[in-house]
Amino acid sequence: MPQNPLLKLKDNLHYAPDFKTIEAEHFVPALEYGIDIAKNNIHQIKINTDEPSFDNTIEALEKADEIVSDVASILGTLYNVRMTEDMEEAKRHAQVMMNDFSQSVLTDHALFLRVKTVYDQRDTLDLDEEKKILLEESYKGFVRNGAQVSDEDKETLKSIKQELIQKQTSFHQNVTKSINEYKHFITDESELEGMSAHIIATTQQLAKAEGRADDYCMTLQPGVYHDVMTYAHNRSLRETLWRAQQKLCSEGDKNNFTLIKDILKLRNQSVKLLGYENFPQYQLEQRILDTPDKVCDFLGVIRERTRDHYVRDRQTLVDFAQQKDGLSELKPWDIGYYKNLHKAERYDYNPQEVQNYFPLSSVLTGFFEHCERLFSIDFVQTNEVPSYHADVEVYEVHDKQDGRLLGLMYVDLFYREQKYAHAWMSKIYSHHYRADGTRQIPLCTINMSLVKGADAAHPTLLNLNHVETLFHEGGHALHCLLSQTPHYSSLSGTNVKWDFVELPSQIQENWVMEEDVLTGFSKHFETGDTLPKELFDKIDADSQHMQGLFYYRQNFLGTLDYRWHTEISGEEDMDHIQAFENEVAQTFYPDEDREGASMSQQFSHIFAGGYACGYYSYAYCEMLDADAFEAFKETGDLYHPETATKLRELMNLGGTREPLDIYQDFRGRAPDTEAMFKRAGLIDKKAA
Repeated sequence: MPQNPLLKLKDNLHYAPDFKTIEAEHFVPALEYGIDIAKNNIHQIKINTDEPSFDNTIEALEKADEIVSDVASILGTLYNVRMTEDMEEAKRHAQVMMNDFSQSVLTDHALFLRVKTVYDQRDTLDLDEEKKILLEESYKGFVRNGAQVSDEDKETLKSIKQELIQKQTSFHQNVTKSINEYKHFITDESELEGMSAHIIATTQQLAKAEGRADDYCMTLQPGVYHDVMTYAHNRSLRETLWRAQQKLCSEGDKNNFTLIKDILKLRNQSVKLLGYENFPQYQLEQRILDTPDKVCDFLGVIRERTRDHYVRDRQTLVDFAQQKDGLSELKPWDIGYYKNLHKAERYDYNPQEVQNYFPLSSVLTGFFEHCERLFSIDFVQTNEVPSYHADVEVYEVHDKQDGRLLGLMYVDLFYREQKYAHAWMSKIYSHHYRADGTRQIPLCTINMSLVKGADAAHPTLLNLNHVETLFHEGGHALHCLLSQTPHYSSLSGTNVKWDFVELPSQIQENWVMEEDVLTGFSKHFETGDTLPKELFDKIDADSQHMQGLFYYRQNFLGTLDYRWHTEISGEEDMDHIQAFENEVAQTFYPDEDREGASMSQQFSHIFAGGYACGYYSYAYCEMLDADAFEAFKETGDLYHPETATKLRELMNLGGTREPLDIYQDFRGRAPDTEAMFKRAGLIDKKAA
């Protein structure tokens, strides 16, 4: 056991995992050891003869499972970037073990009585705000996990949660495997006309790796798929990839519709044992919008404000496609392509030309410089901490004012077959103080799935969506890294209410579309020139282009998530399950033929991630971030020192205070719900 690198973290600089020596086989033994230690720590809490107090019960519980927490975080980080069969097996075993352990703790009657004793005295205790919230969250954690139900129901709940975890993991694995397995070969380069040169070069490399050196391999990885759907003149190719995308996980041994039915059924069964009417009532209890009615009302407002804009934007595309190419009907695989052509003609520029100014190295440097200006922090690459892949770079993040090391950020931006094919931030550690009193700095990763440049002549180039995504995921990392005040890991960094967590990330995207910022880090990959002002002006004029399409679709996805969880119990037959998305879609798109469009069976956010009955939070946080960025605009200085200091404090506090109280301190008032609509140009001209 001492040879297990997961149990020698204390010997490593910053407790950083030695990824070069960690193998899948290390996780289960490390968890077994950690759980034994945690159980002993909890036993000591229970047999303590002193009166239950915050220190000897609540804080002691927070720190009791330190090894388990560390190992689980490292497993979660590594699994998404190394999805091998042995890692999948390790994750399955680990989830069973952690669920058993968690349920045994949170349903322990004697332990709960100690927590409840402290909780019942909360108004008489002299606790600071952070400790008050930790006490509240600890008590709720027991109640929401079955501490007050019968012993029989505790066992049933444990079994349900175990099965639910396994189903959700399978859902996620099926999506990733299906994306990675799909390959469509093209033999004639003329069929790729319109696509970006660097993507074509990459598809040549992919085909070569498959033993077909003279061909081109089309895949469903985001970079290739987006390029085909946006730029490829070949309508048949666009249709082929679109239909393949829609069919993912809809049949065979990776059919996720069966899992959707099971997941919804298990979610409802578990919360009813806890006394809730349905899953949304349970899930939203811990959100800013804390009831189903509030979420429904919010989604309804967005829909009303975007519907007319969507109808106008889509009709514009229909007319344009008919005029341009004589299309009698606009199909789903045509929308991205003709939207791009319409943009190019209306604003007289080629979006593919724009990405030539944004090689990855320049964008990453630009993000670092932006962070330095906004928060007075430095990023310094280090080789002292091992990474988990040759493509991954590790950066120390320092406070420029006092030189203090704030944390480490691992930058992992390229697509790989054994890597989850999306973009995300993964937290290894949040800022906290360990059981021995030592300060743990934050460690986190930012991950994307960019197509790696084929060679020096074809470097990785980013379109503006990619640039915004890098700033977005970097914003999540900043939330983790800049949260330096919290003492407790469970309240640090991104551990905030779910409909607040996207604010620190989404606000970073606003700077991307500011001229001084965007042109400042632009650098043409061949000439070294910066983005010309006339080209920026066209991009800026285009920033509100067809936003009705985007916001209406986002509202559809939020509504789809909400209705899956409010209307479907999991008891329905499979025909109903498979038809449900189309039923919801008909209320949004009654006059459109969706051509079999179906994304629910690959909607990992809600069926395998944390966004179940919470996808609306993207729009809610967009409302917050639009209003928050206005605080900078109102000063006339995008990096206004006082406003930047307030934003840094918002991120520093993590979950140690109520989110809207934190926002009130930052903005000096409640959020303005109109800011998002104004920014997107979704304002009724007559009303304006």
